[in-house]
Amino acid sequence: MQTIAEVLEHPHTKALGMLQQSPDGEIELLGLPISFDGVRPAFRQSPPALGAHTKDIMGEPAAPIR
Repeated sequence: MQTIAEVLEHPHTKALGMLQQSPDGEIELLGLPISFDGVRPAFRQSPPALGAHTKDIMGEPAAPIR
């Protein structure tokens, strides 16, 4: 058994390109576990910031009751 740190530093993990930078370069994430003709699909966009879609999902807050 290996620790997560050992897996991330393992030469095989690096050779397969399993870790990929997000498009904005802010974080490094595990890439998709598949490849097409030896190429792993790249991220299309970075993950949203916390709360970035709250208004889209929840709508505007209701007016306070008086």
